[in-house]
Amino acid sequence: MFGWFTTGQYNLTSPGEPRHVRVVSVTPALVQNLGVTPFAGQWFTDDSGAVLSYGLWRRLGADRGLVGRALTLDGVDLQPGDVLVAFTDGVTEAMNASDEEFGEERLKEILRQVVHLPVNEIAAGISQGLKSWIKDAAQYDDLTFVVMKVS
Repeated sequence: MFGWFTTGQYNLTSPGEPRHVRVVSVTPALVQNLGVTPFAGQWFTDDSGAVLSYGLWRRLGADRGLVGRALTLDGVDLQPGDVLVAFTDGVTEAMNASDEEFGEERLKEILRQVVHLPVNEIAAGISQGLKSWIKDAAQYDDLTFVVMKVS
């Protein structure tokens, strides 16, 4: 697998002055397969993390000390062990053979069962849950999700 990504927007309130930022959430496989060396720090692996663009890093004061520090997105401090799952509506609207949607509650239940696992196993749990729900039912939307776990 090459990797997955999705985009979003957040309010970054720490470190520094609050600012609205555009975000691209990626799987560890994607950044590893790009073959690009990070300017500072390292690409995250199974324990996930965040990567700042060079431009945002400069707007935050070009401080190499940002590596390894917590970020606050939308008023929530992401701490070690926190899991963030970004997904398209195709995930929650995935249909089974009885035309029933997968739904947010089913996704939350899977997450409750796997949240303690490494990020790649969390993603595998979600994927398996979707496959078990869908079985052979045709899908008409993408089933894209990204899992990040703060180390």
